[in-house]
Amino acid sequence: MIALPNALTIMRILLVPVFAVAFVMPGDAARLVAFAVFVIASVSDALDGFAARKLNAGSEFGRMLDPIADKVLVAVALMMLVAEGTL
Repeated sequence: MIALPNALTIMRILLVPVFAVAFVMPGDAARLVAFAVFVIASVSDALDGFAARKLNAGSEFGRMLDPIADKVLVAVALMMLVAEGTL
C-alpha cells in the first residue's frame, strides 16, 4: 500500500500539467482554475509533510521525490509567467 505522504507527492506532480493547461487557456475563469490548482498543490505539500511526521510515514522515496515535486511545480509556474511576459 502506498503511504499517504507519497500519494500526496505524486498527486502534486500530476497536478503540474493540469496547472499548465489551465494557465494557457484563454479567459479569466481558466486563470482562476490555474490559481486554484496551484493552491491545492501547495496545500498538499504542507499536508504531505504533516502526514509524514504525524503518521511516521516518511520514506526514502518521499524524501527524494518531495523536493523534486516542489521544484517542478514552482519552476513550471515561473516559466509560464515569464513566457507570458508577466514577469
